Amino acid sequence: MPFIQPAVYPQQKSRPWIVAELNRLDRTTDANEFSDFSAHQLALRFGISPRQLERIFETEFHCSPKAWLREKQMKFARALILRAEPVKAVAFQLGFKQPSNFCAAFKLYYRASPSEFAEKRGVAAHAGRTDLRTFIEAQPQRARTRR
Repeated sequence: MPFIQPAVYPQQKSRPWIVAELNRLDRTTDANEFSDFSAHQLALRFGISPRQLERIFETEFHCSPKAWLREKQMKFARALILRAEPVKAVAFQLGFKQPSNFCAAFKLYYRASPSEFAEKRGVAAHAGRTDLRTFIEAQPQRARTRR
């Protein structure tokens, strides 16, 4: 049986500092703050063990770090989709590797796919983008001439 090296965490931070930083992150409006985070990376950022981070989240937010991060991602996703951003762009901006994974997570959270969600709220699915047919139809008709 190989020897497994225990995780080494940086110097422990004080709990009030961690709670203050978590509250700051809770109020942030920058999606990039959450795009590459996992619960483990968040624990490393604070210099505490993942289990200690779970305890802090349980007492402060009454949920797990993973659930908290997912909630933040979905709130940002909702805002971006309501601004008619393409689903694929939203997925990659929030750190999802595949748009299908994002769509599944969004549907699980909001009980509707991103396109259904936008449609119910009157947001055009392709606003901000033009496809070839729309582009051609918008061009003025020219008289055809033979050479």
